[in-house]
Amino acid sequence: MTEELKDGHPKHFIILVRHGERTDDPEREVQLDTDEPEVKYDCHLTDKGKNQAFQTGEFIKESIIGQNRLKIFPSDIKVFTSPFLRCIQTAHNVIKGLDYKIPDITIDDRLGEFLMKSWFDGIEKPLAHLTIDHMKHSYFQKKYLGEEKMLGFTRYYGKDATPTSEDLVAEEDEQESFNKMESNSEIKYPETYSDMYYRYSGFFNHIIYQEFFENTEEVENRSKIIILVSHGFSFDPFINCFSPDHENIVSVDYCATAVSEKMSNEDRFDIIVKGDATHCGLKPAVF
Repeated sequence: MTEELKDGHPKHFIILVRHGERTDDPEREVQLDTDEPEVKYDCHLTDKGKNQAFQTGEFIKESIIGQNRLKIFPSDIKVFTSPFLRCIQTAHNVIKGLDYKIPDITIDDRLGEFLMKSWFDGIEKPLAHLTIDHMKHSYFQKKYLGEEKMLGFTRYYGKDATPTSEDLVAEEDEQESFNKMESNSEIKYPETYSDMYYRYSGFFNHIIYQEFFENTEEVENRSKIIILVSHGFSFDPFINCFSPDHENIVSVDYCATAVSEKMSNEDRFDIIVKGDATHCGLKPAVF
């Protein structure tokens, strides 16, 4: 019997992580050519950003798993990420910092960036131009994740946004490790602030129900950690799911985390960390 079950109950956490430092950060000392398509529309992480994500994984391992004395297996940890390249790279490096062999990463459009028109000037459908969908997956993983062997991906697209076979370039022998799914959520472009807030809130509530209330027997007997990798605007709707009267978040730093813990024998979660990035030497959230 695991340590937490000896004490009475398993423990359950939902952790939101913002991506690490991006290549087009205006405060970087060395700037890249932001007219390059992969930088302008789907920028990747800097080396510093990858390290921030790795430190975030170490933080989760030490502060959530270690301090709570959880006996966690890889199947007890699920990772969901925005389809933007900087978030996929962040998720991958968080897993490396955790030092767990997570079998699959779920990539979901509903965790994507706020689709504000001024941020995607000159492009009609931002979600149709993402690197993950326009590159052979073996090459994508080698180039952007540094992995020689194929990782498992489950890819959820917004409603009516699943690319056709002509749009995708995955080879047939890669399809087993890249499961293509479609959600019921229609993602608008351009998005208003309300559209974005509603999209994030809907996804978070869906995950809470799916992972903690749909299969109660599994939750009653095993600890579980859900890690969500997204963007700065996702933090306010995330915290609002658990604490509707919270003070609004103005900004969060790179690899900031928000942590919610399910209360024992109750159907509610409490926020225990609100957008803090001090674990990787950065700032706490600004309210």
